[in-house]
Parts: sequence; structure tokens; C-alpha cells
Amino acid sequence: VDASEVKESTETAGQLEVLAQDRLLATMGTILSRYASLDQAGRDAENRHREAIVCLALDGVMEQFSDEQFARHAAQVYGWLTPLILVKSEAVRARVAKVFERKNEKPVFERLMRKTLDA
Repeated sequence: VDASEVKESTETAGQLEVLAQDRLLATMGTILSRYASLDQAGRDAENRHREAIVCLALDGVMEQFSDEQFARHAAQVYGWLTPLILVKSEAVRARVAKVFERKNEKPVFERLMRKTLDA
């Protein structure tokens, strides 16, 4: 195996990782947005079974995202989290609070919040 093959293989792996992250984030965004919409519409019966999935997704953001990944996707995640602040589920709200309090990302969210308020 020569150096060019190793470089090409590494680049391909990196591209696949980014593609997988993008698809996973898109799916997560759909799940979180749908959950917030159903909650706001008062459709609790439909939403009850989704709570565990939403909690799992939020736990994944906290536990699986590296600081770099978290910073790269913070604006996107922020947009999904803000509607979840007001949902009925205490478990979901507690996890949202943990994401907002994530030590290394607090300044990122504070900037995003200021931009939202200024708009």
C-alpha cells in the first residue's frame, strides 16, 4: 500500500463520517421538531411513545458529540432545542437544560441567543 492509497482511503473515510453525521442530524432534527410540534398541539397521546426517543437523542448529543462536533452543529441544535424548553415532559426539559449548560458550549449558545433576541 503506497502513501496515495492511504491518503485516499483516509479522505473517503472522513467524507463518509461527515455524510453519516449529516444524515443522523437531519433525522434527529425531524424527531425533535415533530415532538415539539405535537406537544404544542396538545397531542399528548401521540407524543407519549416519542418521549423515550427524544430523551435518547438528547443524551446522545451530550454523551457522544465531541466538543468539535458540538461546536460545529450548535446553531442547528439550538434551533431544535428552543421549542423543547416548553414541552410538558420534565424528562425532556431536564435534558434540554443539560445540553444548554454543557460547560464548553455555553458561550456558543449565549451568542446564538443574543443573535435571536437581536433579530
